[in-house]
Amino acid sequence: MKTLFIIGTILIFIGSLLPWRLEGDPFPIWTNGTRIYPSIKDNGGVLVILLSILVVWLVFRSPSYIEKSTFWIFVLSLIIAIDVVFHIFIILKQHVAEKGMTGAPTIHIGLILVFLGSLIYLATSLYRLIKE
Repeated sequence: MKTLFIIGTILIFIGSLLPWRLEGDPFPIWTNGTRIYPSIKDNGGVLVILLSILVVWLVFRSPSYIEKSTFWIFVLSLIIAIDVVFHIFIILKQHVAEKGMTGAPTIHIGLILVFLGSLIYLATSLYRLIKE
């Protein structure tokens, strides 16, 4: 089970640093979840990274004073998944508003990786919650 959390964490961390949105033609503009260089800019990726760090902390070093840590892992995984779906919905809504024009905003690889990582988190934590 812990290997699935590691895979989900890797996907979320890498996806948070890659472009989440692509728009513009012929000169595309990428919007990253979290941009570090040349300046720090957050577009929703920092929240996902912080929540996934909390999930990893609860999975591997759950403190004794936190009861039902599997429930809290599920809740954090659900929050990550809802946040990612919210970002996907916003991009698709803007894409539809542009009515298929060239250069309309589209979902890019980073958001897809974060979505896959959040699905792995959610499925694994749900399985652990049901099993417990």
